[in-house]
Amino acid sequence: MKRRIMLVAVGLIIAVLVACCVILYPKMKEEMSQAHPTVKEFFDKDGNFYVYFMRDECRYCESIEDDINAFSKEVELFVVDASKLSDSKTYDWFEHRKLYDVEIGQLLDDGSIMYYNDTTEEDIVELYPPVEYKIVLAGEAFAEMNEGKEKGKIYAISTHPIIMELSAENFVIPGVPMLVEFDNHEVVNYYFDDIEILEFLGSSTKPVNEYWNLE
Repeated sequence: MKRRIMLVAVGLIIAVLVACCVILYPKMKEEMSQAHPTVKEFFDKDGNFYVYFMRDECRYCESIEDDINAFSKEVELFVVDASKLSDSKTYDWFEHRKLYDVEIGQLLDDGSIMYYNDTTEEDIVELYPPVEYKIVLAGEAFAEMNEGKEKGKIYAISTHPIIMELSAENFVIPGVPMLVEFDNHEVVNYYFDDIEILEFLGSSTKPVNEYWNLE
């Protein structure tokens, strides 16, 4: 009798454990997926939603945190630590700089600034909009760190990555923060860096970096 009761008890325990596994496993799998997401997961998902790529200790990410939190209340949004993605690719900023940075002026001996082709500051803002460029007077350290740049020259530095297509097979994250809009298995828009994301959100938050860097 005792043996039969013990067998029944063991059977009930096993049944409970199996039921718990059946119920909890999908949830555990979902949590693990969120903790270590893959790009493919987002391309497999139906509907319209946004993915915000960030990293810890990123001052640009921290500066727009409140704006992203507010945006998340209006749309379906996933926040992903880009450092945990295993199937994304990096961006060649070195090659980008060579192709898209433009020398636009120089610092004269008397300390004044001369822009080429009689260009005015108003012209520069129009030609090289703040959402895609910043204007930099190259100092010694800047020239040493950036091949092809000369001390005393003024450059329009391209800050917006040129990405022809973001796909599951070729998903490039040039840096963070980056906000990507998905719609039924395709990327339809992406916004890079705090200034571009803030402009998209219509926020009054001030970007971390200045547009004019002439000192």
